[in-house]
Amino acid sequence: MSLLCPGFLSNRAIKLRCASYIALFLVIILISETGAELSNDLKKHNIESPPFDSLDLISCFFSNLLPVETKVENDCTPPLAPGKPAFYSSLLSNTYIIFWHCSLDIESGVVCYELQEKNGISSDWRKINDNISAVLSCYSIIGRVPGHYYYRVRAKNAVGLWSEWSLVSKKTSINFPDKIITRVSNFPNPINSKEGNTIITYFLNQDAEITITIYDLMGYEIKIWSFGAGEEGGNQGINNIVWDCKDDRGDKIFKGCYLCRIRAKFNQKVTIVTRKIGVIY
Repeated sequence: MSLLCPGFLSNRAIKLRCASYIALFLVIILISETGAELSNDLKKHNIESPPFDSLDLISCFFSNLLPVETKVENDCTPPLAPGKPAFYSSLLSNTYIIFWHCSLDIESGVVCYELQEKNGISSDWRKINDNISAVLSCYSIIGRVPGHYYYRVRAKNAVGLWSEWSLVSKKTSINFPDKIITRVSNFPNPINSKEGNTIITYFLNQDAEITITIYDLMGYEIKIWSFGAGEEGGNQGINNIVWDCKDDRGDKIFKGCYLCRIRAKFNQKVTIVTRKIGVIY
């Protein structure tokens, strides 16, 4: 039966259908050009092309442009699981982009994605964003501290059903500084021992054995802390140690200048950092 037969479709409906096809065609052209521009931009910065092409984006658009209202009522199946995430670093060492292949849902369409992250030293997944646009299957990660990270993603369709989780990405590594211990500081400095404590802070590029010793200007030991590798104080990353301005016997120290000596040991390599701490009361 022809679409132009009387009673089958009104002239208005035919015009709307034709207009929707033309709009879809223009969107496909736009996506193709956008994908080409993205690929060229990545090549300029010596970054590998993302793990999808314009056909992936077109399928996402097409799936979501289908008339949802006629299919949602009968949709009881979740979307297909998205592809395994991959990452592409930028010119900044702690900034990168996570990509994955689009999910598909023929009945009601994919409306968004949820991306989760896991630190290499933790077994818990952390939600980054559960409303990532289904149009572009990627997400920018900015400002991560040095470490190892893993990612997984899932898709949600128009009726609220979630897909299975994707395969877990390969390990994403943010570079560590070359030195075992860096960023040694304390705050406040100088300390008013009558009003509060000071926090000794430092960054470890690996789990390490740590010994912190406070000396007076005569060279006498006032306070000593020892931490095993992987324990609190010897963990990879930022460590914070609170000092209450007391010696090992529990007595308040006198005002003056003290030396904080931090000794970090990893794989028989030892690094020692010294910092001056002032006590005004």
